[in-house]
Amino acid sequence: MNKEAFYRSLLHPELLDDRTLPLLENILEEYPYFQTARLLHVKNLSNQGSIRYDKELKKTAVWTTDRSKLFYL
Repeated sequence: MNKEAFYRSLLHPELLDDRTLPLLENILEEYPYFQTARLLHVKNLSNQGSIRYDKELKKTAVWTTDRSKLFYL
């Protein structure tokens, strides 16, 4: 995922789909403390109705410093 695609995902998280999920997972493998990527990953799982959503939401809630951002998404 390039910088422009990442910024576009921030502005329009409703556009996250099955193509962006592996890209976000690759970013999280390389940068596990990247809070914004983690938030987008959870939003992507939510958009897809994934069964992994609850588990990742709990993990993201622990790693997020400002949970209001998580609530916003």
